[in-house]
Order: sequence, then C-alpha cells, then structure tokens
Amino acid sequence: MEKDVASLILGIVAIFFILLFGQTAVLSVACAVISITFGILSFKAGGRKKYYLSGIGTSIVAIFLYAFPKFF
Repeated sequence: MEKDVASLILGIVAIFFILLFGQTAVLSVACAVISITFGILSFKAGGRKKYYLSGIGTSIVAIFLYAFPKFF
C-alpha cells in the first residue's frame, strides 16, 4: 500500500474512532500520529498530493477532536 493512501485511510479511521468511542479512544491518537508520519514521508517521496494532504488534515482534526473536550 502506498504511504499517501495509508495516511488518508488512517486519518479517516482516527476520526471514526473518536466519533464512535469518544475520549476513551486512545488508539485513534496512535492512528493519527502514524497517519501524519506517513503523510510527511509521502511528501518527501513525492507522493500524490491530494491523498497525503487529506491524510494529514484528517489526522490533525482527529487530534483536535480528542484534545478539545479535555481543555473545557
């Protein structure tokens, strides 16, 4: 599997876990971090721009969704 596609899929899975399990989904943060890592590696390797940018974006959204309720 390409790293850019894996980044996108892991970002979507991270958001899905956050929405399904809420704050108990620590696995979603791990998926988001791996997704960002794959996105950066794909950027350096010259992968498909739409996929790795979407993967990085969805991962950042997942991390914010996980962290936001803990501050308020």
